[in-house]
Amino acid sequence: WSYGGMYGDAPRRLRLADGSVLPLTDWRWQMPPGANRYPPRAPWDAMAGVSVLYNGMIAPLGRFPFKGALWYQGESNVGSPYQALLARLFKDWRGQFGNKLAFGVVQLANFGTRPTQPAESGWARLREDQRRAVLADSNAVLATAIDLGDPVDIHPANKQGVGERLARGFAVRLYGQPGSASGPMVKSATGQGNAVTLDFDGVEGALVAYGAAGPIGFEVCADSGCRWTEARVSGAQVVLPAASDAKTIRYCWGDAPTCTLYDGKSGLPAAPFEMDVKR
Repeated sequence: WSYGGMYGDAPRRLRLADGSVLPLTDWRWQMPPGANRYPPRAPWDAMAGVSVLYNGMIAPLGRFPFKGALWYQGESNVGSPYQALLARLFKDWRGQFGNKLAFGVVQLANFGTRPTQPAESGWARLREDQRRAVLADSNAVLATAIDLGDPVDIHPANKQGVGERLARGFAVRLYGQPGSASGPMVKSATGQGNAVTLDFDGVEGALVAYGAAGPIGFEVCADSGCRWTEARVSGAQVVLPAASDAKTIRYCWGDAPTCTLYDGKSGLPAAPFEMDVKR
């Protein structure tokens, strides 16, 4: 989701010729699947022109056999079908640099509004697209940065932490070092009775919750909407005991959420996610 509107103390609205009113205060928008995007900009239109960045910075590299590429981008694509865009990028660059080119994708850091109640979030949706694109690709790793950002600075200072997680991912995936390449990633959500059990891959030791007896940030989404819920950790699983009506589970869903679920051995955070419940 992306945000629009005019902000201020007084409500603002635009009255159309037919008498209808278009609100100009806080509102959200999202492009529906298959909708036409904005027309592409001409190649000579600065950096945003079609093929400008590729022709200026990627194509001149020729067919140099790079081992891997690091990708930290997405803020300007909120509202776009980013999973499909990322998959196309993987395919396109491998056409130039070889099919073995690995990708290290940084899942967007925390920035913006801290949620005080469950709500839609464009940044959370894009993080989920990044997670799914990496899971669908056998030669890509995800570096979760949900705990490395700054809610008031879109260019956070902690570059070292991001670099270390990317380096770790490549060390495991490309050079065979032991450990988890991407850290804890949800694998399934299974409902039975009142509870939903979440199974995680990429856990080296056991999941832990920092700062409390159980992790926070889990949402149960049902026909009536989404609500925060209690969660309990058990090894490589998280159990939500009050989720009898759950259709979807979300974790760390927000622009700048508070996330406390980690791998106790590697120290890596669990990646934010949205997962449908199977019963």
